Amino acid sequence: MDTPLTRTNLFGLDRQALREWFAQAGEKPYRADQVMKWMYHRHVTEFTQMTDIGKTLCAKLQGIAEVVPPNVLFEKQSTDGTHKWLLGMDAGSNLYLLDGYRHKMGLRERWLKMRDLRTRWMREPGVQSVRVGYERFGLNDALEYFEEQMRLEAAAFEVVELAWPNEGPGSKSDRVQRLEPAFRMGKIFLAAAITREENGKQVPAETKAQEHMRSIGQEHRIFKPVKKIDPNTGGTYSLNKVLLDEYLLFPFSQTKDFIDAMSRIYDMEPRPPVIVDESALEPEVFADGA
Repeated sequence: MDTPLTRTNLFGLDRQALREWFAQAGEKPYRADQVMKWMYHRHVTEFTQMTDIGKTLCAKLQGIAEVVPPNVLFEKQSTDGTHKWLLGMDAGSNLYLLDGYRHKMGLRERWLKMRDLRTRWMREPGVQSVRVGYERFGLNDALEYFEEQMRLEAAAFEVVELAWPNEGPGSKSDRVQRLEPAFRMGKIFLAAAITREENGKQVPAETKAQEHMRSIGQEHRIFKPVKKIDPNTGGTYSLNKVLLDEYLLFPFSQTKDFIDAMSRIYDMEPRPPVIVDESALEPEVFADGA
């Protein structure tokens, strides 16, 4: 009796695991990168539709592998926590994940985190403006509470109220898809975790460029990954991991709250900063008698 062929499901494998699988299959590691883009960026599950892998590899993969996303039985509606992020935009309209939170918060903590994020980043050298948006969902009195706190603390700033349609145009899935072109064109940046080996262990380190920035007193230009403590559990979480876990499995992930919150930047009419030539700000000087 013939034993049915078991094909490996490639969906869900990270880059390293996928490269190792392709190496065991006798293929070059870059093939894993190609297939990964088709699965996770373009949401293609048929090898015949992956147009850059070639007919030979396509036929081989059809015999030994498959791409089967998980069945989504339900979608969580923000039950896992509050999502606050701070995205930076440069003059080229590139986006940087600079700061944020993803844990359950009461109304008071939401105000404090929002206020403190804005205050901290308004003080950073080179930052021209910080805009704040808030999605009114479940707490109809939240914006009124924020306005009252601004009055009491004499710290008024604009909070853009963001609509929240559940279905149809403008719903969560539609909003998240707006991030796809930016990811595909390499316009969204996450800070890399730099390490070095010390006594057989990997410890945090900096690149030569980062060390140089620190040596000349410009630590604010060092872009590093952000980890936060969840006061409800005492554990830590990485904003990079939260984002990638949701984005790489979209639209099959059970939650997409963080990437949805991130996509709301497009509802706030973001404006890239203006590069100012400091020499043009110097007063014009003329020699006496000229």
